[in-house]
Amino acid sequence: MNGNKPVVIGTIGAANVRYKGQQYVIKAIYRLNKQGYDFRYQVVGGGDRSFLMSLSEKYGISDKVQFLGSMPHEKVFEYLDNIDLYIQPSKQEGLPRALVEAMSRGCPAIGSNTGGIPELLNKELTFKKGSVKELCNLLKRINKEEMLKEAKRNFEKAKEYSEDLLERSRTAFYKEFVGISSN
Repeated sequence: MNGNKPVVIGTIGAANVRYKGQQYVIKAIYRLNKQGYDFRYQVVGGGDRSFLMSLSEKYGISDKVQFLGSMPHEKVFEYLDNIDLYIQPSKQEGLPRALVEAMSRGCPAIGSNTGGIPELLNKELTFKKGSVKELCNLLKRINKEEMLKEAKRNFEKAKEYSEDLLERSRTAFYKEFVGISSN
């Protein structure tokens, strides 16, 4: 995906919630960097990060994994604007707000095939939840052209989840529901 500079992948999610899946990204980075790729991983979110830190130390990539902790909302946008790729590697999920926010910033994004993630992303940019092998294969095949196209697509797709649009959809649903139940 790059020339000489490392590819910076980012995730927003509590570091101590294992179903968020950051451990799979760490394992994938280990495998890919062993093959000559240069991936870095930045995790934004609070919580005890000792499990993820020990995993990155175990694989000898603690210099490639950064834990940025919690940050104020306005700093999150700055963070998203400075990563190359957003990943939502969850093992379970609803409709991830962090992924929608990344998309709203025009971030190219990939994610696992769980919860609402496939609703947000192109199927080709999803991987089986928990599959480090599929994640590695996906990261190896993506390229700048595809990511630029996805960044534009994501920006447009995120507009479907704006607060105003969601509120109008909810109101229409409730009106329809009330109409049906009073008949």
